[in-house]
Amino acid sequence: MIELRNLCLNADGVPVLRNISLKVPRGETLALVGPSGAGKSSLAMLLLRLLDGRPATEPQPTGRRSSKYCWSGQALVAGIDMLSAPDLRTLRGRHIGLIVQSLSDALNPQLTIRAHICEMLTLHQITETRPEDLCRRYNLPLRLLDQRPGSLSGGETQRVLVALALLPQPQCLILDEPTAALDPDNQALVLAAIEQGRAQRAQILISHDPDLVLSLAGRLAVMDAGRIVETGSVNQLRHASVHPFTRTLLQRPIPRATTTVAPASSPVVLKVHRLS
Repeated sequence: MIELRNLCLNADGVPVLRNISLKVPRGETLALVGPSGAGKSSLAMLLLRLLDGRPATEPQPTGRRSSKYCWSGQALVAGIDMLSAPDLRTLRGRHIGLIVQSLSDALNPQLTIRAHICEMLTLHQITETRPEDLCRRYNLPLRLLDQRPGSLSGGETQRVLVALALLPQPQCLILDEPTAALDPDNQALVLAAIEQGRAQRAQILISHDPDLVLSLAGRLAVMDAGRIVETGSVNQLRHASVHPFTRTLLQRPIPRATTTVAPASSPVVLKVHRLS
């Protein structure tokens, strides 16, 4: 379902991705891990052609500002090369979807959540689903439908983004830190939504969270400095990894933040009274 062949990406002449080759079949979740700056999110953006750029073989158009990015190789998604496909609008959503960590500008602040959903239903010509149906399917409170993004919490925004990404039932899904900075309750709700239809999709998970990697992924690909430096099943790499980042991610427990309760005798530093 997802096949990358010698994929390369340069930004202003600097290599970001170097000869990336991967295959992710239907029903599998591949975890793409590595240190910050390894190129993981750039790979996700390139798969959906969300980067301002051009093929390396194509000359820079005259009379226009130069493109920051240029790429080479192939990125096949459900058999279609996303790097040369002419009509990306029809491919994004049904062929490939993207879930990112909740962003302040991910939703249109002028539209209600109902309007966002209706826009997606119209775009993908889905007539059998109503906004209320989507809320029930992905455990979204109905009260959110007539609210605008500015009144949603971070967790609610992320859950709406997940529902919108899953609405067209994409054949392939990229998950870029989908639960980062969420509280445990919202994490559980997001993961429950992602589980729906998972067996019918090819998924790439980008995450630094070992718990998430171990719960969702069956296979790992480790990136460093724009290259794939190690691949294998989660179980295999958990016990016999070569790259230091893999060992750190899978073998050393990561400390969790704990709540500290101040002693009763501590001075009050913040007091709120009758706030409306």
